[in-house]
Amino acid sequence: MSNFIPRRYKKEQATIRIDIEKMKVLDALAASYNMSRNEFINQCIDYALEHIDSNEFSKSASNLTFGIPHT
Repeated sequence: MSNFIPRRYKKEQATIRIDIEKMKVLDALAASYNMSRNEFINQCIDYALEHIDSNEFSKSASNLTFGIPHT
């Protein structure tokens, strides 16, 4: 255990409810990429935020920048 260095998580826990069929698809896709469900969903959210059309937001919200880090 000499190489173990504890680090703080940089993520916050959230609970969401997902349709059972969607969860099955997410699980299958995550497994096909050899990823955890959590990691896959986080990457899906990152992708969606990076590609969202800011024209869909109101004028005040369109100035938001998301600053999603690439891992």
